Amino acid sequence: MINKAKIRTMINWVDLIQGMYVFNRTGKTPNKAYQAMIRLHGQTGGFSTNWITNRYRDLSQEQAIAACSGILGNLTVSEMNRINNQLKSDGYYVLEQVVPEKICDQITTFALTVPALIETNDHKNNEGYAIFDPDNPISKTYKVPENELINNVTIQELMADPSLYAIAKAYLRAEPVLTSVNTWFSPVFKPDVTGEASAQSYHFDMPNCRWIKFFLYLNDVEKHNGPHCFIKKSHHQFKKAKRLLKRGYVRIPDEDIYNTFGKENEVEFIAKKGTVIIEDTMGFHKGMIPRQGYRSIFEMSFAINLFGNEYQQYPIKLHSPQLREAIKHKAPTYQRYQCET
Repeated sequence: MINKAKIRTMINWVDLIQGMYVFNRTGKTPNKAYQAMIRLHGQTGGFSTNWITNRYRDLSQEQAIAACSGILGNLTVSEMNRINNQLKSDGYYVLEQVVPEKICDQITTFALTVPALIETNDHKNNEGYAIFDPDNPISKTYKVPENELINNVTIQELMADPSLYAIAKAYLRAEPVLTSVNTWFSPVFKPDVTGEASAQSYHFDMPNCRWIKFFLYLNDVEKHNGPHCFIKKSHHQFKKAKRLLKRGYVRIPDEDIYNTFGKENEVEFIAKKGTVIIEDTMGFHKGMIPRQGYRSIFEMSFAINLFGNEYQQYPIKLHSPQLREAIKHKAPTYQRYQCET
């Protein structure tokens, strides 16, 4: 009897490997290969994702973890090792050093002037734009367009920050590539409805084969206004999560997550404005539904390369001397963007 599941897996491997060949020649990932990567992650219990990662890591370029200074403070070698070890073990790390309130307020003030992408009435997709009004929300989420964010001088300084770069490089064991810059608001709106587009159910990300994300709370986040949540160690417990992964790239009910990993491994990040959460979002995570007020987050993601999701090349007009200097010395990190003078 023909095993249809094995045949589908074999076809996905063929599509993936052909897509990697195309990417190596053109720098573009065929969508068929990207979808195959996602499907194989579930079909192989994460083996395929690790296999791709090892193909693209240049282990000969690995360097010893070094001290660094930046928005996250003066990080010693010991501190860098502690951060990296906990990321590898647990999948997350919360920085003790908070980002100055002034920086958080500058990002928020700017974001409140830009029409943001809002959700449809069924909260499953994004449609239309509106400026966020905290007193009169009309959507469960407001996502500020990336092409607007990257041309803000404060955000450019964060894009160039050496401490974020150093932590990403240590964890990825490769020269990090900045793949996304995001800011969004999650207000109270239809609190009895889970927003799929606003990621208010558990899920894993799969934009690339290996990446790391930095989340910055732009306001105080308590239980009532929707803290970010993560399932400890779920970023590498593929055998335990095999049944969940086989469902594909979908949202997972809380009960299924708790039955698989145990509720004791759920971490709710209740924290002050300026808190930075570093996370491997291959692990299961979500934003809790706000019951009062709103939560606002700034996020940056680094990956080992651009293989995976299709990325639009946004132009950047350089307002920040720090970013201009960073691009001069670390051009591969900013390859996704078209940098103008």
